[in-house]
Amino acid sequence: MKRSLLNGAWAAVCAYCLMNIYLGPQGILATRDARVSVEAMTENIETLRELNDGYSAVWDALRHDARTIALEGRALGYLARDEVAIRLSIASRSASPPGPGKRLIFTPKAVLSESASKLAALAMGLLVVAFGLILSPRRGSSVDSDRI
Repeated sequence: MKRSLLNGAWAAVCAYCLMNIYLGPQGILATRDARVSVEAMTENIETLRELNDGYSAVWDALRHDARTIALEGRALGYLARDEVAIRLSIASRSASPPGPGKRLIFTPKAVLSESASKLAALAMGLLVVAFGLILSPRRGSSVDSDRI
């Protein structure tokens, strides 16, 4: 009886550990999903950094370079005294690319919750105890009946 209980407890602990290592909230599968999200976020940060550097260069040029200020003014429709406006219908490119800057949300994915893994480990332990009790030789059943 004692041996069956110890085997059941050992099986329950092993089942709980193995389930949490692979399927748990901090298990192998959840870590793999987190790593994919980290790579996507790192790529997004790098793209945003490049965009920010480009915008900083344009901002500095608009604050300090007279030629850039004049070009931007002409693009907005301002003309010097001796200039004539000529409009060309050329399709302009989009102001910002659609991908960078989108919000990336990380939600941890656990295949098996903590309570479900505890419940499954308990069931495994109880099954091992039950099989141990069923398969163990019973004391006094056949040996005592032969003495009479």
